[in-house]
Amino acid sequence: MNILLVHRYFWPDAPTYALLLRLLGRHLRAEGHAVSVLSTQPSYNGAYRGPRPPRRECLDGVDVHRLALLPEHGRARVARVLNAGLFLLAVAAHILVRGGHYDVVVVSTLPPVAMGAAIRVVTGMRGLGYVYHCLDIHPEAAVEGGLLPEGTRLRALRGIDRRTCERARAVVVLSEDMRRTLLARGGAARNIHVINNPVAHEADDPRPAEETGEPVPPGPCPDGADPLVVLFAGNLGRFQGLEHVVDAAGTLAHRRDIRFVFLGAGKAREDLERRAGALVGRTVVFLDHRPVTEASRLMRRADLGIVSLRPGVIHVAFPSKSMQYLQAGCRVLAVVEPDSELSRFVHAERVGRTVAPGDPAGIARAVLAEADRRAAGGPHDREAVRAVAAAHFGQKVIFGRWSRLIGDLQRQGAA
Repeated sequence: MNILLVHRYFWPDAPTYALLLRLLGRHLRAEGHAVSVLSTQPSYNGAYRGPRPPRRECLDGVDVHRLALLPEHGRARVARVLNAGLFLLAVAAHILVRGGHYDVVVVSTLPPVAMGAAIRVVTGMRGLGYVYHCLDIHPEAAVEGGLLPEGTRLRALRGIDRRTCERARAVVVLSEDMRRTLLARGGAARNIHVINNPVAHEADDPRPAEETGEPVPPGPCPDGADPLVVLFAGNLGRFQGLEHVVDAAGTLAHRRDIRFVFLGAGKAREDLERRAGALVGRTVVFLDHRPVTEASRLMRRADLGIVSLRPGVIHVAFPSKSMQYLQAGCRVLAVVEPDSELSRFVHAERVGRTVAPGDPAGIARAVLAEADRRAAGGPHDREAVRAVAAAHFGQKVIFGRWSRLIGDLQRQGAA
């Protein structure tokens, strides 16, 4: 098949999905498909510091087109909104003009609702099929994040996105929780597929070494021993509920053998630093976003990787950092609903602990339990944790599911 992958961010941009999309394209190309990518120049949170990539290049046999948008600086919300609209219009125009070159378009949920709806319209005009890759479920995610109230606007947006799902040749979600959310809309289950994101390895991110530096490690304890490192790596946004993690760090400030490390960028970072106050630089460390290679190094040093979401968010998104922690041999502290797929997975595989959202005291107790476990010589078999990651989220497993899905679409087209 001739496949077009569409997403706002693509390698070497900072988001993990930007790298995973490159890996998916490489995998599909290796299976004999012709693959193109339509994306933009790196711009995510200003995290990318390398040279400007070519506007068009061939990576691993994949034809990559990068659109140039308006510069985004700091909190330039207007520029970000304009760029989202410009990208949507550019994608629509590309498909209208060049749609005859493709058999299927794989599109993500960015910008929310609008991108999927635009793809539905323009692929319908060109007689193409599309796969709707729901990294998050919108507009429900905006509701859970406190950005959109119940009302007429919500119902209208949900109706638009429901039609996008219904007319897609396939809808891909990351978890059974997300699948149930789509089914609760009243849509059909026939075209919904659960395919989570795979783990990414350091070797998958071939950036020149001079673009990166060693991550800043937390300092040793007063007695010279290595501290228990509790790591959050990812977007420091409004959906994560990280204020409760900072509060837990405050509760444990007297434990100089415990370090909380926040690795990443996002709208909530300044608020979190203010909330941490005098703890910053002592028992709480904030690090800027790092490429996968460096983030993986820090994960390998960490004892506990935090996955934290506000109540309800787990039903509309799945935190892919979970499998990256496991790939690094790092146990997980999942701050999510007890009945969620992630919570049940952590318990069933015995790879960490879980706490309900909004419970700083519970987070502190879980961290203390891990510290006591380590002090007592409890086992932390990193190879066993990595084996769990490979069995459930290895690239061979996840990309094999994508291969079966694309094969099914190809057979349907030939029928």
